[in-house]
Amino acid sequence: MDLKQQVITSLGWSAAARFGGQIITWVITLVMIRILSPADYGLVAIAGIFIMLPMMLNEIGLGAAIIQIQEVTEDALRRILGMLIFINICFFVLLYFAAPVFADLFGEEKVGSLIRVLAVQFPILSITVIPQSMLMRDMNFKKLSIVEAIASVLGSITGLLFALNGFGVWSLVISVVSTVFCRAALLNANLTYVFFPHFPHFSSMRSIYSFGGYMTINRLLWFIFTQADIFIIGKLLGKQILGIYSVASEIAALPMDKISSVLNQVAFPAFSRIQNDLALVRSHFLKAIRLLSLMSFAMLWGISSIAPEAVAVLFGEKWLDASLSLQVLS
Repeated sequence: MDLKQQVITSLGWSAAARFGGQIITWVITLVMIRILSPADYGLVAIAGIFIMLPMMLNEIGLGAAIIQIQEVTEDALRRILGMLIFINICFFVLLYFAAPVFADLFGEEKVGSLIRVLAVQFPILSITVIPQSMLMRDMNFKKLSIVEAIASVLGSITGLLFALNGFGVWSLVISVVSTVFCRAALLNANLTYVFFPHFPHFSSMRSIYSFGGYMTINRLLWFIFTQADIFIIGKLLGKQILGIYSVASEIAALPMDKISSVLNQVAFPAFSRIQNDLALVRSHFLKAIRLLSLMSFAMLWGISSIAPEAVAVLFGEKWLDASLSLQVLS
């Protein structure tokens, strides 16, 4: 199968599995939004500010480097695994002890406890990078998409069960952690080999760390761009308004996120294979942007047009203030 056929087949599997899982996940999410309050989502959004940055930096671009480099050896994978375990344990320890300071910054004591529980996912994430990257490198998106869909659905169901039993904001946190745990278990169950980590010196992995460094800088700038509004609203206007804004923002971003996640998942390994033919890279990149725009613009315009009615019907009266935010953001 040539690269073009692989990309088309991969897009089909990725879209089918992801959208199938996302439909179930979003039905559950809508039920949870009706059960929980804007303040619950505001508290999670505040905690998310401090989780998101290490989340973007936790693999220091090593997952992308595995996909991008021409040849990857078992020794290199062992060294990468060792570095990932070390970095993620450091992030866990840092977040655990810094959580009360972050909570005081916003005057929300509960945020500290939320951050500490959410930090548990970092050691788990360290063992997901290699199996995920190897599946992407091999363009085995059928298996990867099925894993993502199952983990997402199981995590959402777990969160819903907690919400129905009155756990409030904790149901959102448990949903996130259980999704990460399920995803790690399923990804590692698909590994056809087992190896132990090796903790390398920087000089022995200079080329891989160099590429990962560029990816890390890119993600750091993206974090600043995407989280500045959450920080400002949470600090100045409080958890109630932030909860309304964060839910509206998430829904407005939904078309772009879900479509681009499918395209990006397939595009990066595909582009990596033709990285030396810049004219071909440029041509296919523009096609991807056009495809994303064609689908997203119409959906975003539609969301903006029906926002007040949709919020009233789907979320309930306590979320009516989210209508204007949803219209403008869309």
